[in-house]
Amino acid sequence: MTVYDVMPSLWFLLSFLFFAVYLFFHIRVFLLGCGAAALAFAPSVTGAPIRVQTALFFIYCAAVAVGCLIKRYSPEKERFGVAVTDVDRSGGLVLFRGRIIKARTRDPYARFTRGQLLSVRARR
Repeated sequence: MTVYDVMPSLWFLLSFLFFAVYLFFHIRVFLLGCGAAALAFAPSVTGAPIRVQTALFFIYCAAVAVGCLIKRYSPEKERFGVAVTDVDRSGGLVLFRGRIIKARTRDPYARFTRGQLLSVRARR
């Protein structure tokens, strides 16, 4: 029995453990590890060298991390929020990016009731 015979089982077990930790503690970074281990599982079944498997694991982690950073710091001008109170021309409260902010509509006839989804634009 060689290390190449054991690697598919190890990648599968690692993927399962990452997912189990995510389920119990709700830490999203463990989903990243789960996906990376599942990706490294495929070449391990075909007998690819361990360096290739490990490189795929870390390349996946780096690609997802860079994608998250790009999304976080990209200038998005419009996002969606949920009305916490009635929102009209005089104002109201909106749940936006995990925070409750004050908001008002531009249209004097528009009115959003509690629970409605609305587009939020930042002041310029």
